[in-house]
Amino acid sequence: MFVQFKTNSPIRRNTSVPLDQTQTDKVSIGFEADHEYNRNDRFTVIMYDLDAPNGPYLHYIKINLKYGPSGGKMNTGLIGGTVIVQYQYPKQPNHRYIYQIYKQKDYIEAKEIPRENFDPGQFAREFNLRFLKAI
Repeated sequence: MFVQFKTNSPIRRNTSVPLDQTQTDKVSIGFEADHEYNRNDRFTVIMYDLDAPNGPYLHYIKINLKYGPSGGKMNTGLIGGTVIVQYQYPKQPNHRYIYQIYKQKDYIEAKEIPRENFDPGQFAREFNLRFLKAI
């Protein structure tokens, strides 16, 4: 899995990033497929702050993404989809900001998700998501 802000190098697992480099809406997210995906497969990406003072704090959710421009086994990003929680820049240095990718069983209808005390496991169960990757 990778996350890339603006034109910086892709960020992989356990990488520290200066806070000022994360202050952008231009974020690319993708992963290396370990098997084939087809055009009908859908994915969800979430980002949250694991170290927020009042419990995990949700920064971003995008649903119904597709894998690459034509599907298949590629090293490419996730495309399309619907943002249901707008990206909120990280504000605290030295916090662990987690990005996770899930495979959806079905198309997801957008609904409001609260940012405070976000529980990624409960979110995944509610929408029948299968965890794939995290950084």
